[in-house]
Amino acid sequence: MRVPVHPDRQKILVVNGDPAARSALSLALGELGYEVLHSSGSADTAQIIPLQRVDLVLFETPTVDGGRPALDVLRLLRATYPDSLLPILITATGPDAIEAMRTGASDCVAPTGDPQMALARLAFHLKRKKESDEARLRAQRFELAAEATGDGIWDWDLRSGAIHFSSRWKQLIGFDDTELECTPEDWFGRVHEEDQSRLQLLLSEVSSDGGPNEILSQHRIRHKNGSYRHVEVRGQIQREGANGTALRIAGVMKDTTAKRIYDPLTGLPNRTFLMDALQKAIEYREGHRRWGFAVVLLNLDQYAAINSVFGHESGDQLLIEAASRLQRAVRSSEGGESHLVAYLGSDEFAVLLGGVDDLREAQEAAAKMQAEFGHSFLLEGTEVFACATIGVALWHDGYRKATEMLRDVDLAVREAKSKGGSRIALFDLPMQQESIRRLELSLEVQRGLDLDEFEIYYQPVIRLENGSVAGFEGLLRWRHPERGVLAPDQFLTHAENTGLVIPLGVFSLRHAAVSIRQLQHRFPSDPPLYVGINVSPREVRQPGLASRVEDILNTAGIDASALVLEINQRAFSGDGETAALALHQVKSLGVRLRLDNATIEPQALRYLSRGLFDSVKISRQLVQSMTTNEEAADIVRTLCTVAKGLGIESLAEGVEDQVHAQLAMEAGTMFAQGYLFAPPLTVPDAVEYLTQIRA
Repeated sequence: MRVPVHPDRQKILVVNGDPAARSALSLALGELGYEVLHSSGSADTAQIIPLQRVDLVLFETPTVDGGRPALDVLRLLRATYPDSLLPILITATGPDAIEAMRTGASDCVAPTGDPQMALARLAFHLKRKKESDEARLRAQRFELAAEATGDGIWDWDLRSGAIHFSSRWKQLIGFDDTELECTPEDWFGRVHEEDQSRLQLLLSEVSSDGGPNEILSQHRIRHKNGSYRHVEVRGQIQREGANGTALRIAGVMKDTTAKRIYDPLTGLPNRTFLMDALQKAIEYREGHRRWGFAVVLLNLDQYAAINSVFGHESGDQLLIEAASRLQRAVRSSEGGESHLVAYLGSDEFAVLLGGVDDLREAQEAAAKMQAEFGHSFLLEGTEVFACATIGVALWHDGYRKATEMLRDVDLAVREAKSKGGSRIALFDLPMQQESIRRLELSLEVQRGLDLDEFEIYYQPVIRLENGSVAGFEGLLRWRHPERGVLAPDQFLTHAENTGLVIPLGVFSLRHAAVSIRQLQHRFPSDPPLYVGINVSPREVRQPGLASRVEDILNTAGIDASALVLEINQRAFSGDGETAALALHQVKSLGVRLRLDNATIEPQALRYLSRGLFDSVKISRQLVQSMTTNEEAADIVRTLCTVAKGLGIESLAEGVEDQVHAQLAMEAGTMFAQGYLFAPPLTVPDAVEYLTQIRA
């Protein structure tokens, strides 16, 4: 009696040229629950297999179709169905069995012999076929799920070197399924040269025993069109045993280009995208001489202050609105469809203007952008203004790299900022020459520091009531090997802009501290001599000022009261409270502070009234103008009155004759310095000066 057939039971097709023949093996298969189908020959077999989804074929006789050899039919089947999809067994022994195996049989069963052995061999192949089907189904499901997310599948057999890429994997880099062969070179040969070493290192770790069980790589891969796509590759590693040799890696490749070239906050292309587009514009221009382009670089003024006052969330809102306004301005410009707006980070945007022939067109487009920032922004219910400082650079035939053009437009922005910001500056050749000069000066200053070409001169500070020396102001000088001794106004502004003022400031403080220790030891007084050193706004804003000063005091072995830091009120521009906090930390060490170039402006008076400063210095210009300008004399008298009311000292600089000294005393100034008393002196000259004045 035949066992009922169930849909999930495996099907065996028995091929026998004699319809009347029914072997014991065929009957036994049916009794075991397999679904047994019969075919008389090759034509039936070819039709039955796809229709019935046969799991195994068994040839019971050496011939079919009235005498056609079974091996011929086997050969035809193997041309369509590999062993992994369709096991084929044949009843044969001896030379016939050998020939059958060579032709493509999965196994041979003896025509007569132990039926149980034959059944076991059939069961083995059916089990292997079922496992293969299940693995294939899992792989298909995984590939379908992965490709539904846009990921490409890859599978690499490390033993044979064979690698498989899914259709989607090939599509990610621009190829149809039939265009790209599946070889490791098709992948690794397309990786960007800058990423190859990192990927090779990762793969070398995979091949080592005890290496990782999964990999993650982010690299660039060349697209069919020649561009590079950013991809993220993940893979699981199959090893021999827990930590043995890697046998196989399989995983997915995801295209992350969009994430890498678009800013998630503003939705604009980022720096990477812009640089690629700019490079292509330069290359396109070489072959299309009538086509031109320009780059506009835009900085949001007051962005840092808005972030500080309103918080980063409001700062983000400002950037989003700024991006929208820029896009609106660009769309309204001539040829707006060929322009590109990008966000470069922080407060910086850029626009690539395509099809622009001259600076006038670029300037007009930039003016429209700037006009968009003439209107207030509404943040947290408060109206704020964030104007734009803009630089413009037009193409020229000397450009070969995108970085060169971005460098030049950045110079234009710096030029605009140096003139007060909120304006447009156009890049030109003199600007580039000035940039080169500044770079050369930076290198010279650094070299001068390395070769110990800088030194401190000391100008005495005199008590006007009795002519005694209260202390000195330390003045930095550069003994340049070619240009002679240079005063600070010939290099210090540049050092401030480049950051070199920080090491110069440390140098000045350290040398002044050592020198005043020597002078105090040789010329004791009550109170002791002090030295004043000018500290630039950038030094004040640089974190760690108090720590640097404390370290210098400890190293020199002097009391903190021997050091006076002279601070220009420009240090309070922008984030004044941060500067005030830094100076309070210095003052807590016992160091005295002096407001340099004091004025009667509200900002200066506010910090004076808060007790931050111990003295004020009246500028050379005001002191020397007192003889001819009554308004200047009034300002000096006001400053002296304010200082006296606050209980702090006042000092006049630039006193060059007795008239200056007399007017300063009448205004209420207690101390003075200038050429009337002495010029800036070297340490040996300062020793001689003190010796003479005390004689």
